[in-house]
Amino acid sequence: MPSSPQPYGKWILAVFFLGAGANHFLNPAPYKAMMPSYLPWPHALVLLSGVAEMIGGLGVLVPRLRAYAGAGLIALLLAVFPANLNVAIHGWPGVQLPASILWLRLPFQIAFIWWVYRVCLSREARADSPVSNEKVHPGKAAGHRTSTGSGTAAVRMISSPSREASIRIGLPAAFAMARAFISIVEINRSSWAGS
Repeated sequence: MPSSPQPYGKWILAVFFLGAGANHFLNPAPYKAMMPSYLPWPHALVLLSGVAEMIGGLGVLVPRLRAYAGAGLIALLLAVFPANLNVAIHGWPGVQLPASILWLRLPFQIAFIWWVYRVCLSREARADSPVSNEKVHPGKAAGHRTSTGSGTAAVRMISSPSREASIRIGLPAAFAMARAFISIVEINRSSWAGS
């Protein structure tokens, strides 16, 4: 029985980054159009970021690699922020989105970073990892509540994640998936119209 909503969050996060990374190869033109002009080799950078997203997405699913994948994905999200800022300021050639949507994408970048942190690097995520640097009481790491009575310890399993924990993971995941879906549809709309 899962100890937290992390299993759901990690799968959603992995699928998101795998899909987004694959889209860099399936339809690279809109990503190249996002690139600030001062960056060299836009096509290579688009493909490299796609590979990094897919590797990070896979790493999220491997407990021994999750923390590294999380740190890498956060670094990647910070690295691509200038491209998102570039399209907010100058528009996104080939993609028809209102300026307000382009500006609203920027706070979502912060939400993505927070979501990756919660799933991969938070105390709860580290407690589920076999390579945790921190010693966590087994009952607390596994979602148990320990109580004592008559000199004996009784352990009761908490069968489902708390509502608060579900909201902490579920809301950012829902917003991130909505942003990803809208972005992928808008990015691909021009190529679908040409088909």
